[in-house]
Amino acid sequence: MRYLSIVLLSLIMVSCKTNKATLENYVPPTHKAIVDKARAEQLESRITDKAVKNTSELSYFDINSKLRIEANFTKNADPASFDINTSNGSKKQFYTYGHADFYLDGVKNRLAIYRNVQNMRHPKYKNYLFLPFTDDTSGEETYGGGRYIDVHIDDLENNMLVIDFNTAYNPYCAYGDGWSCPIPPAENYIAVKILAGEKYFKGEKQNRQ
Repeated sequence: MRYLSIVLLSLIMVSCKTNKATLENYVPPTHKAIVDKARAEQLESRITDKAVKNTSELSYFDINSKLRIEANFTKNADPASFDINTSNGSKKQFYTYGHADFYLDGVKNRLAIYRNVQNMRHPKYKNYLFLPFTDDTSGEETYGGGRYIDVHIDDLENNMLVIDFNTAYNPYCAYGDGWSCPIPPAENYIAVKILAGEKYFKGEKQNRQ
């Protein structure tokens, strides 16, 4: 019995030391690693959905850590569904989940965060939120129909949301015809150049079959 107690005590001490060492040696992922991971996931989905034929034709701005921004998030207390127009003339139903307020170069901005009514009923996508936007690069350095940023309900902590414009990506309709891409509502226009994320696609068009 005494021997067993000694063994258990030794295991606990080793475990404590291991956990402490693990915490002390933990290195949080760099901002570049976070962005690279997001872009890799985007590439995978485009290949799976056959939206892009040659992913090497995609281009991005250099990563800008100043455009990874902490925003104050306010949840919409009484959301009502509404339609957002899409690139092919159809409509998709969303509601405003909340708003993110943040500053860029000393100027306050607000972006609406939406939730797709159809997706919220799907187990795989029920945690997904939708952040589309346009800015002063739209139609010039970037796709004219705006860009998207992936947001999840789990990303919201203590009424804060990190918006990383370096992970902004083009909707599929930037690469070809036949896709139904929601067009960012006018309220999600940012009156500055967001020189981060994906640039305008100049490669070979891959129309949806």
